[in-house]
Amino acid sequence: MATAPEPNINSPEDLTGWLSDKPTEWAHAIATRAALRVFPLVLRVADREGGENLILQTFRANFISWAAHKYPAHDMTAFAIDAAFAATRAADAIDAADDAAINAIDAAFAANRAAVASTAVSGAATRAADAAFAAADARREIWKAVEYDCQWLANEGGDADTVALFDQSLWLPIDTGFPTLAHMPPGSYRDLLAEWQNRANSQPGSWAVIFSWYVKASGQRTRDKTLFNGKVVTEIATQPDAFWTASEERSAGQIVDEIAEIVLRGRASTAEHPEQDDETVTEQRPAPFQFQWRNNRIGAIPPAADAIDNDFAADLLEEVREKATELAQRLGRANASPRVTASVGKLLGALPSDLSGIRPGVLRSRSRSIEADAAAFSRNEEELFPDAVAGMVDLSDTLRDLLGCFPVVRDIEAEVLALDLAGADLDAVKSGLDDVLDIIGEADDLADESAIAALHTMEEISSEAASGSVREKRTAEYALVVRNVASVVLREARRYAGDAAGSVRKGSLAGLEKGTEAAVKAGLAYLAANLAGPVVGLGMFIASFAPLGRAAKTIAENQSDTAGPEAIEEEDSADEAP
Repeated sequence: MATAPEPNINSPEDLTGWLSDKPTEWAHAIATRAALRVFPLVLRVADREGGENLILQTFRANFISWAAHKYPAHDMTAFAIDAAFAATRAADAIDAADDAAINAIDAAFAANRAAVASTAVSGAATRAADAAFAAADARREIWKAVEYDCQWLANEGGDADTVALFDQSLWLPIDTGFPTLAHMPPGSYRDLLAEWQNRANSQPGSWAVIFSWYVKASGQRTRDKTLFNGKVVTEIATQPDAFWTASEERSAGQIVDEIAEIVLRGRASTAEHPEQDDETVTEQRPAPFQFQWRNNRIGAIPPAADAIDNDFAADLLEEVREKATELAQRLGRANASPRVTASVGKLLGALPSDLSGIRPGVLRSRSRSIEADAAAFSRNEEELFPDAVAGMVDLSDTLRDLLGCFPVVRDIEAEVLALDLAGADLDAVKSGLDDVLDIIGEADDLADESAIAALHTMEEISSEAASGSVREKRTAEYALVVRNVASVVLREARRYAGDAAGSVRKGSLAGLEKGTEAAVKAGLAYLAANLAGPVVGLGMFIASFAPLGRAAKTIAENQSDTAGPEAIEEEDSADEAP
């Protein structure tokens, strides 16, 4: 990869100028990281009346701004705005008398305000510069770190995907000029954090959870990777304003205790639980497709369009169809980018004739390309005919309104975040998912057309060219569907495999139903054993596949001294022979 010209950032004007032709996501990312760098300064007000609430609200503002970048699938704009103003109200309520602490609050406010500048690049750049300036007033070395962020984005962030930037250290030793993940904030910052850690650990309550988050947010490696996973971060960041509001009945410390409880619940749910019962291990998750065992075969569950308001959703579905059709026709006449034309065409193909056939999860996956294209065109990265950009944005907004009618979409988004594929080898993950698809596809006597079609739909979507973040989310959606179908196979196999394997070892099917039923049960156990390899491999990348992998491996071991489906068929034939 060619190295971009090195930016020279020494002032808000330098930063604003450099960001003027860059994606808005970059401005927000730089603003957020600048605010994170000075967050420790607000800890100076801990002993003041109202100081704990100010720390809580500043943590909230920084946390949500960070979460919006770390896990961008969830729209946190409204939560960011609420957090920004809550921090300024908390600052107004006490006499901080500490310019450095005020700068930390101002930086957090500016970073969250930058989050709402979705189309006005100059506005986002100005807010980013304001945040960096407030931070730099407290510590001039920050400008060097901001300059590093700009250089990193110029070299690595070509598709405007800033998620990976937040894996980089917030700080860099000035004497060497390059960042190290193990480098803690310099000077007074390190002292403040050490003092805060000692204070949090020596007093009742859960304030240490803020220190644990800051270690993660500052780009340092942590031993416990189950802390602050995607699902936990989303749950905390999307809490309503009332959750964060301290009162005489519920102090800031008690709110922090509740945050700690969310974190601990999340760690427990993501840890391995060998003692889990069979139904828990093989429970299906919210996904674009779920499956069931019916008539001795695996089938996709028919669409369940449970909209909040069916009439409103039906109107929006028709509106999306009309806008997509019109846009597709105009794109065709203008010989527009084939990629954009294909995205709109595939969206049209995913739209059902009426609400009863809608697949909200599949539609959400298709919508990612539309959203990405709308964002790219709004940044003038590509040229289209007049009003095309407005048409793309309008279609994207209407599509989002339609998906908002279906609560299951939010559940799917939460599951996608929980998989946390950021930084994973997506090619290796997809290869494992494809292996499962191939194994299920070859067992067409055990999986009906709807199940195989569902898997192929997700494979096709995940194979389409897309930016890093879109590809990551589509791979996660594909993984959720594959996990669901594997769950059904393993659940049914564990129910029958022991009996089927025992019967085969005895050379008969005594104890099981005769004929086809017995062959299906034995074949199902054999199918589950075949899935062991790819499912165990996927468990290396996706935690929720690990218990499924252990179950499949156990079935494979039990199956090792039994015959496969072909032997069952031969035995059936022998039984039926005169």
